[in-house]
Amino acid sequence: MKKRNRGYSLVEMVVVITVGTVLMGIAVTMLGALLHASAAMNGHVRHITTVRRLAEQFRDDAHAAVSTQSLDITGLEDGEDASGRSFELASDHIVTYEFRSGSVDRIEEVDRNVRSRESFVLPNESVASTATDDDSNTTIVALVISPATNAAAPANITPMRIEAVLAKDHRFAKPE
Repeated sequence: MKKRNRGYSLVEMVVVITVGTVLMGIAVTMLGALLHASAAMNGHVRHITTVRRLAEQFRDDAHAAVSTQSLDITGLEDGEDASGRSFELASDHIVTYEFRSGSVDRIEEVDRNVRSRESFVLPNESVASTATDDDSNTTIVALVISPATNAAAPANITPMRIEAVLAKDHRFAKPE
């Protein structure tokens, strides 16, 4: 009687290696797709957080302002022109918003010295602008974020309008 060898044949080993390679390829492909989806979601959350912070800051500045005016800003460092809006919180305290393509810069000045400067990057190269609505007793200032007008910008951006009542809170006004 012949003794049977208990090892594996070459065909069995090739089949196992092939199945393992296919499973490894599927796993690597799925891992790449998950990493891409995670990066896209993190970018979306970062943009939403930035717009939320910008909206809160804009509302706080508008509520605290005594007056506001629209600005046309020319001759910036990069040669780009921009629009803007300034809020006078007190006679020596001014906050200026500069609107450029894809970003909003907030500059706070006290006694003509820059106290702070923040830059908010808008999602998908959106553009920002402001509008005012004057009722009989109140002035409403709105920050409008909308898709860029150039063809490269995605068309699926929903415009946003962030409104605030001017001079609702005079926290920086000097007592009389």
